[in-house]
Amino acid sequence: MSSHVVCPRRGEKRVALEFCLSTCETKEECDELKEVSEAEIRAAKKRMTRMPILASEQEGVTIDGVMVFPEVERKKDPEEAGNLIAKAMFIKDDIEGKFWELGEVLYVIFIKQYYVDAGYRDWRDFCDSVLDIKWRTATYLKDIYAKLSPLDIDEADRKGIGWAKLKELLPVVNAENVSHWLSVAKEKKVSVLVLNNMVKYALGKITKEDAEKVPQVIAFRFYEEQVKNVERALEISRRLTGSDSRSYQLEMICAEFRATYESVDEIPKAKLVAGILDRVSSIMKVEFVGDIVDVETGEVLIQTK
Repeated sequence: MSSHVVCPRRGEKRVALEFCLSTCETKEECDELKEVSEAEIRAAKKRMTRMPILASEQEGVTIDGVMVFPEVERKKDPEEAGNLIAKAMFIKDDIEGKFWELGEVLYVIFIKQYYVDAGYRDWRDFCDSVLDIKWRTATYLKDIYAKLSPLDIDEADRKGIGWAKLKELLPVVNAENVSHWLSVAKEKKVSVLVLNNMVKYALGKITKEDAEKVPQVIAFRFYEEQVKNVERALEISRRLTGSDSRSYQLEMICAEFRATYESVDEIPKAKLVAGILDRVSSIMKVEFVGDIVDVETGEVLIQTK
C-alpha cells in the first residue's frame, strides 16, 4: 500500500499522503489524490493523529554533548504540523537565503516529532522523503537554530554569515564568546576550512601549526571510463595506506609515480626514495633494513640500518 502521491503542484515529486490531506487547498480537485483508495486515506488519517511516545518529559536535543531543551510548546497540533511541513518544503530550495527560518521550522518539527506523526520511520527518512535534502544538512540547520537562538543574536549579527560557517561554530560558541566568533566568521578571508581549524585549535584538538595550514583545492573533470580507473587506483591506495583520506591516497599515488618517472636531474632519486620509505614506514609500521640500491646504476642510494 502506497503512502505517497506524485504531486503535480510540486514538480511531480513524491509527497506524503497525509501531508496532502492536511495542507493542500486543491485536494478535492486533485486527480492523483482521487485515485487513492479509501483504505489508504483512512490509514493516512490514522497516522496524522497518532501521538508519539516521548523519551522523557524533559526531552531535548544533544548538540556536541550539550543537552539543549526546547522552548517551544509541547502541545501537539495537527494543523501546525501540516503547515510547518508545507513551509519547510516551500523554502527548502532557498537554504542559503532562508536557512535561519528553515532551521526554526525544522527545529519545531523535530522537537514535537511531527515527522513521526506524519508516518515516517525516523528523522532521516523524513528528510530524504519529504524535504529531498540531505538529512545531515537538515540536522545542521535545526541545530544552528537550537544552539544560537537562545543567545539573542540579532539578524544584523548573522548577516553575511552562511549556515556552512555557523555549523562550524556549534562545538565552541556560547553566550560569552558568541560576539567574537561571529566577528571571526564574517571575515571574508576566513573560509569554512580555516574556521574549522580555528575551532579545533580553540578546543585543543589540534596544534597552532596545524590550525594555520590551509588545504588547497584542486578540481578535476573525468569521463565515465576515466572515473573507474581513478577510483580503482584510490581504492588500492586506501588499502595500502590504511587511510580514508582521498587527498592522502592521491598524494601517495603521485609519490609512487614521481619515484618511477621523474627525472633524476630535477630531484635526486635518493631524496625521492627516502621520502617514500619514510611514509611507508610510518603508515605500514615497518622498518627497512639494508642498503637501497639503484638497479640501473648499482649506486647505493640509501644506507639503512
